[in-house]
Amino acid sequence: MKKKIALITGGYSQEYQISLNSSKQIVRAMDPARYDLFTILITRDQWMYLPATGNPRPVDKNDFSILHEGGKLHFDAAFIAIHGAPGEDGQLEGYLDMLNIPYTCSGRLASALTFNKMACKQFLAPFGFRYARTVQVRKGDSYRAEDLVSEVGLPCFVKPNEGGSSFGISKVNRIEDLPDALGKAFEEDDLALVETFLQGTEITCGLMKTLEKDYILPVCEIVSKNDFFDFEAKYTPGMADEIVPARIPDEVARRCQEMSSRIYSLLDCRGLVRIDYIWTPEEIWFMEVNTIPGLSAESIVPKMIRAAGLEPGHVFMEMVEDCIRRKKTRP
Repeated sequence: MKKKIALITGGYSQEYQISLNSSKQIVRAMDPARYDLFTILITRDQWMYLPATGNPRPVDKNDFSILHEGGKLHFDAAFIAIHGAPGEDGQLEGYLDMLNIPYTCSGRLASALTFNKMACKQFLAPFGFRYARTVQVRKGDSYRAEDLVSEVGLPCFVKPNEGGSSFGISKVNRIEDLPDALGKAFEEDDLALVETFLQGTEITCGLMKTLEKDYILPVCEIVSKNDFFDFEAKYTPGMADEIVPARIPDEVARRCQEMSSRIYSLLDCRGLVRIDYIWTPEEIWFMEVNTIPGLSAESIVPKMIRAAGLEPGHVFMEMVEDCIRRKKTRP
């Protein structure tokens, strides 16, 4: 019998459209002979099932079910494809945990921790992972631009503590531009991070560990045509070169993969994860963990999967099967 999978997309953040793009790729890649996919669109106003034909139907939030073919349908698992809130920050994971519905990504604690960039860095630091010097600025608090610059230097990066797809991020080259950069970050989150600029190569590693196998994907090198890997560079064809495997020494690539594997385990991640770094001559600097990385045609992880000699559909299937197996092994 085919498994019934809720493909959850949409969300509350500016990454809404990116989530829709990822879900479309998942539908194309999954084997229809093995799975019935039911697209569930979540917005702040409503949760709706979007059938291939006919009108949208409401989701019963009491048990995460829908009316289908004259009866109530419950799902075998949920494939979470929401980037940003509430899919990547632990909210949706906690809801599904209460209902004992398995899902394809990290649990509520790992999701919440990694979504909070500063908390994640502080958690990993005692384990030997280094990150750029960072100062936190809370919305509404007073600050002196001179003090911030004396701490992190120029140029520097200003970014929201929570959020993704490079929304609200600025590279600041002049001290007088710092207030505007902070204002832009505060549009996304009440806490902003001011970080030292690291001159190096941006690299990223995708991976997934199932109960049966570890998938440690080739390291990718990112070369943006813009000043940094911003939203335009991420999602506009031709604005960035994503080179897999990265043009870095084999030893650096191996170390990056080992670091990623250890971070994955320390955080108790699940499903596909992408971890970003800056490589400089003296260090591989940790940047952030993406527990629900983009899976659209423009995204990096599918390119890594293919570079490893795999098909995205196979990896997506393993995500689904692994979360169901884990549910069966729980006491």
